[in-house]
Amino acid sequence: MNSFIKLTFIISLTAIFISCKSKKEINSPDTGMILPKIENSKNSETWVAVFFGKLPCADCSGINTQITLNKDLTYSMIRTYQDKKGSFKNFGKFEWNEKGTEINLHNINEGGAFQHYIFQDDKLILLSPQGEIFEKEDMESVILKKINTDFELTGKYWKLIELNGNLIDYNSEIPTEAHILFNPDGTFSGSLSCNRISGTFSTENNFNIKFSQLIMTKKLCIDMSIENELVKIFNTTDNYSIKDNQLSISRARMTPLARFEVVYMN
Repeated sequence: MNSFIKLTFIISLTAIFISCKSKKEINSPDTGMILPKIENSKNSETWVAVFFGKLPCADCSGINTQITLNKDLTYSMIRTYQDKKGSFKNFGKFEWNEKGTEINLHNINEGGAFQHYIFQDDKLILLSPQGEIFEKEDMESVILKKINTDFELTGKYWKLIELNGNLIDYNSEIPTEAHILFNPDGTFSGSLSCNRISGTFSTENNFNIKFSQLIMTKKLCIDMSIENELVKIFNTTDNYSIKDNQLSISRARMTPLARFEVVYMN
C-alpha cells in the first residue's frame, strides 16, 4: 500500500485502525517543503485569513476544505466531498499550543481527523489525528494555502433550485441534482444533472463573473432539458449576487437565469 493510500485512510472517518508512518516531533519536523524549524506564529496575526486546499479522501476524488480563522480565536470550516452531495460546515473556537506553532480546532466531532494544524509561511498543514506530521511525500496533499478571494462564493456546494424562473423538480428522470463548486484557484466543477462540467471562472467588482474553458462529459440521459439550459447560461451570464445563502447568476440587468442554494449536511 503506497503512502497516499495510507494517508487517505488516516483522514477517512472510518480510520479506526489509523497508523501514522511518521513519529516525528511537532517542534522539529523534516518536511522538505516548509522551513526546517517551525517558528512561533501566534503573534504575527498573518493567520487571520481564509485557507483553502483539497485534502485526500478514501472514497472520493478529494475534499475541498476551506478554513477561516478569526482574530477572536473562532473559526469556520467548510468541507465539500467531491462526487458527493452537500457540504459540511463546522463553527467553533480554536487554541494555540504553548509554542505558538500548532492550532487545534474544537467542535469537529470526527475523531480529530480535521482538528490539528501547523501554521507556517501562510499555510495550514494538516496533522494526523494524533497530532503527528506526515511524511515528506504526503506533505503537498495536506496543505491549505492562504487565499485572497470571494470566500462567500468558493468552497461551497451550490445546488440548482431554479432555472429561468422555474423551480427545479428533481424526479426519477433526472439522474443527479445539478450543482456547482467554485474553487479559490479560479476553477469550478459540478453536475449539469446528467453530465459533469468543469472549467474556469473569473470575478471582479464583487458582481461580475465569467465562465470559460468549459469541459463536459458526453453521456446521454432521458431528460437533458436542465443540462441544455445550464450550458447556455454558463456561456452567456456576466454577473452574480449572493443573498441569504442563495446564489443568482444573470445576464446584464435581466431576471436571474439560474438560482442556486448552499447545501450543508451539518
